[in-house]
Amino acid sequence: MTSNAIESFNSWIQESRTLPITHMIDTIRKGISAWFVARRKHSQTWTGALCPTKEETWNLLSNICRSWLVVECTAGDFEVSSIPSVTVNLQSKSCSCHQWQVTGFPCAHVVAVIRRHCDSVYSHVSDCFFTTKYRECYMHDIHPISDTELFESIPTLDKPIMPPTLKRTPGRPKRKRVPSYGEFPKKKQRCCSKCGKIENHDSVTCILHQKQTSKTVSGEDNSRENSENIS
Repeated sequence: MTSNAIESFNSWIQESRTLPITHMIDTIRKGISAWFVARRKHSQTWTGALCPTKEETWNLLSNICRSWLVVECTAGDFEVSSIPSVTVNLQSKSCSCHQWQVTGFPCAHVVAVIRRHCDSVYSHVSDCFFTTKYRECYMHDIHPISDTELFESIPTLDKPIMPPTLKRTPGRPKRKRVPSYGEFPKKKQRCCSKCGKIENHDSVTCILHQKQTSKTVSGEDNSRENSENIS
């Protein structure tokens, strides 16, 4: 999915969306202002060149590729003997696993090549993963605004602009977001009262219960036949 940021924002303003338009915008403005300040202060404590999460990812990938064999074939072209073996080209910033091209962050194969044949580590990482770029995203200030009652009066028009007439739609208002194309909603898990498992079945469709019932019925039939033969 490519709309994760938008979905997170919609989930964040879920309570504000029910307010009038002016109050909704003011609430969102205050939330974004506090959000910027909190992340700006938090980023000032970072000491590494990369964001902390990417620093951890780099260390994890370094441990994974520690035993891999790297062979230099041509200038900037390498073969990494992993499972499976892949080819890495540092000049075109490409790997045959295609993870580097998609994310912009080196995969484990590229990390193996960089650790053995390169001096500059950060030249192969996209700029968006650096601490400096993160701080630039939240460097702008959102200035406070006084209450609407303290605004300067504006001369009214000959015909004042009235708010649009709204007609309430039937039924309860929708609060859940509409799933995107290709996204399947999660099915609700149910607990079976017969087998006790949390799966997508109940006591009526329980396979284990049906097997036990069939065995009980077959056992009763066999005992009935034996009693009739003895008599």
